[in-house]
Amino acid sequence: MYYGSVEVLERFVECLDEIQMFMDDNKQKCSELTDVDWLSRLMFFTDFSLHLNELNTKMQGCGKTVDEAFEIVKAFEKKLKIYKRDLEKEEFHYFKKLEKVYADLEIHETVVKDSQMRLFFEIIDATLNNFHRILSSSKNSKTLQNL
Repeated sequence: MYYGSVEVLERFVECLDEIQMFMDDNKQKCSELTDVDWLSRLMFFTDFSLHLNELNTKMQGCGKTVDEAFEIVKAFEKKLKIYKRDLEKEEFHYFKKLEKVYADLEIHETVVKDSQMRLFFEIIDATLNNFHRILSSSKNSKTLQNL
């Protein structure tokens, strides 16, 4: 069976407990596996990559018109805004892996969470800006073609 990079990343995340036990049994240290900062970034990027992979999957296939692809991308742009709002409200409906890490945080680790949330917002905003730029240039191209 073929696994894409997103599936490999997701499988790695699913096996983190087993990996930690293996490392402990072999008296190997891997500080990242207990580092809240590293783990929460990993979980965010895993969740976010799954969303991007879903977009990629929807864009594939024969018979899609340019208009259909454009609508798929526009819908994803709207989803990005929903994802950001989800994080702002700390509801984590669309970031379940990240939610698990944050659920285990100690009070003194909330500073890490706050700084990371700012980073995650920046990443979503940058992605939104890129999609907006692409959609805007596509709209301009369509307008020119209609003249």
